[in-house]
Amino acid sequence: MPPRQVSARRNQYHHPLDIRAWVIGKTPDEIFAALDERIEALNAVLEPALSDSGERLRACVDFMVRFVGFNADALTPDERQWTTRFLAWTVIARYWAQRPYNDKYLPRIATRGSPWEVSPDEIHFLDLPAPPLLQALHEVGIFEPLTKAKGAIEPPTQKEAIEWLVELVKLEIHHEAVVMWVHPITQVLIFKLLKTAHYSARLNERREAKRRLEDLLSGFVPDLSQHISRREENFIPLLNEYERLKTIVEPLHRDLKVAEAPITPILKRAQKDIDPTITKSDLQRWRKRPPRDVVLEILSTHDLKRRSPRTLANDLSLAEKARKVHAAWEGVRAATGERQPHPLSSLLDSLPPRPPRP
Repeated sequence: MPPRQVSARRNQYHHPLDIRAWVIGKTPDEIFAALDERIEALNAVLEPALSDSGERLRACVDFMVRFVGFNADALTPDERQWTTRFLAWTVIARYWAQRPYNDKYLPRIATRGSPWEVSPDEIHFLDLPAPPLLQALHEVGIFEPLTKAKGAIEPPTQKEAIEWLVELVKLEIHHEAVVMWVHPITQVLIFKLLKTAHYSARLNERREAKRRLEDLLSGFVPDLSQHISRREENFIPLLNEYERLKTIVEPLHRDLKVAEAPITPILKRAQKDIDPTITKSDLQRWRKRPPRDVVLEILSTHDLKRRSPRTLANDLSLAEKARKVHAAWEGVRAATGERQPHPLSSLLDSLPPRPPRP
């Protein structure tokens, strides 16, 4: 399935934390239950493809394995299942990279590692609920079993299988471009496409190989339009400073609310603990505002990025969300070690690990 061309002007993205926030407020058992529901829904679709009836998918996997120089007949059942599942995760990631989800496009979707191992600018495919996961698999159609009840389904053509292999490698390039540049599968695929593009006796084959080669190599060019400057690691210093100022401002604000309280001692405390340039007029204005707004005003005054109080409030909301997401997954990781077996074991065994980043 060739990828749909998406306008370069597309700029409306969900922030990764908005998608990953589904774990906030849930216990580890509740998160396990939600993940188990998603896994079972995927397994219900993949089971026919993993069984003897999944001829279309097996033919596609076998061709891709042979195309890069391996013996498909030598694949063990576990290796075949791993390849099939990884192809499924690739289908999901590529499908939602090409269309909006709830009116906005999703950030990069990880198909490797565990859901708690994602980078700040991406989500895991298991962060999505079951319906969009199943929508991707059903609409693509490659996982439909070859059964008489549903009518005969044509096996994939060589062209379709090569398209899927290019898409699979492109997804890996999308996640680990530097590693994939020297990966053997990438090198073999580029070699074969170059060979066809240069030496095939058929012009249409040369054109197809050239198109696929350009499509593949374009994946190594970074898409800077998806760069996220509001990353959670940048929020931590802001959140720490907000909480520090909050502990200072709240008692000051309580004293300001007392009608007969002398303002001069309060001013000296504010100048000492917050900023020596604070004036009585600042305190008079703060008296009428809630403590949170006062803290945001102070942060905005000293912010090197010149962010407004409203922008800082949005960033703090994301920072608090990041902390809660991290805490929820830490609870899951701790509970995972206590469960033998746990609901994630079979799924996590099918996910390739993330290579270390430089």
